[in-house]
Amino acid sequence: MDDKLHDYLKKIQNKMIESSTEYVSYIKDGRKLIQIGNGTSKKAINKTVTDYISEYECDEGDKFIIIYYDFSYKVNGVYGPMFMACEIRTVNDKGKISVKDIRTNAIHYTVNELKNRGFMRGDYKRLFNKLNTGTIESGLKKVYTAKHLD
Repeated sequence: MDDKLHDYLKKIQNKMIESSTEYVSYIKDGRKLIQIGNGTSKKAINKTVTDYISEYECDEGDKFIIIYYDFSYKVNGVYGPMFMACEIRTVNDKGKISVKDIRTNAIHYTVNELKNRGFMRGDYKRLFNKLNTGTIESGLKKVYTAKHLD
């Protein structure tokens, strides 16, 4: 990986660390995603979601979305130096989130995609919409890259 790309990734990562947006949770309200919390760890963001469910009345079918990012400066094969993951957690008829109902997948940003396309602010919405509609399958059987968002 060249120095220019490394600096670009460090800039994105530092910005996320400063604003605590490495892990962000949303609730789907109509056509909008409303942010309900952010943090620096998966544990903290999971607590945000469970606190929200216990504090507010949630209906069956309400969707909670967790987006998180990870950076790896070692590049190998189809995996790039950055990825963005999305989890969709749906409230069941008992007012809880069942592990078997969680849909998840990730987008890997390859070196070429980062050079040509870059990282776009709205990518998390695209990933959610494609995972929610089934365009991107839940699970880790297939590897998706940023080109699948366009």
